Amino acid sequence: MKAMNREMIDRLREAKKYELMAMKALFPDSQSEHIEVMKNEIKEMVVEFVFEFFAQKSSEEEKCSDNKKQEKESNVKKVKIG
Repeated sequence: MKAMNREMIDRLREAKKYELMAMKALFPDSQSEHIEVMKNEIKEMVVEFVFEFFAQKSSEEEKCSDNKKQEKESNVKKVKIG
């Protein structure tokens, strides 16, 4: 099953590569470099978004776990015996 998934991913990557080549072929050679710059900028934006998303997600999880700890601690009462 994993080999099939890996093969599908490889085929999708190859298809995207050909799609990019076809798109570049539609524009003059002078615009090819500009398209490459735009592609790299978009890639950087996506990576930045993913990092920010996971950083925000982890900070929210920490807040939730801190709140749960506080709730558990607040429910415990000290009792003096004797």
